[in-house]
Amino acid sequence: MLVHHIIGITGIVAALACGYGQVANIILTTAVEFSTVPLNYRSSYDKSEFGDFIPSVLQIIFFILFTVFRMILLPFAIQLALRNAQISWYYSSDLIKFAQVYSFLQ
Repeated sequence: MLVHHIIGITGIVAALACGYGQVANIILTTAVEFSTVPLNYRSSYDKSEFGDFIPSVLQIIFFILFTVFRMILLPFAIQLALRNAQISWYYSSDLIKFAQVYSFLQ
């Protein structure tokens, strides 16, 4: 879990170093974590309580957030990152190029 956060933080710093559209891409890719909040709340319930009202509502909220942020917006963010790299690649320094590749691989 620690490695996951270290890679994520370095990817955010690399995207900030790139500038251009990558900064907006940080917001889009960080928004995918919104779907984990209702899932974590739902996991605090016992398995026998999953049919109750609140865990069911949490499951529906998770499904909606997961669909919107991970299935719809994440491919758009990937396309935005690729297009940004294509536009700015030839006039960027080597450090910016490395940061673009590293943040895209995140």
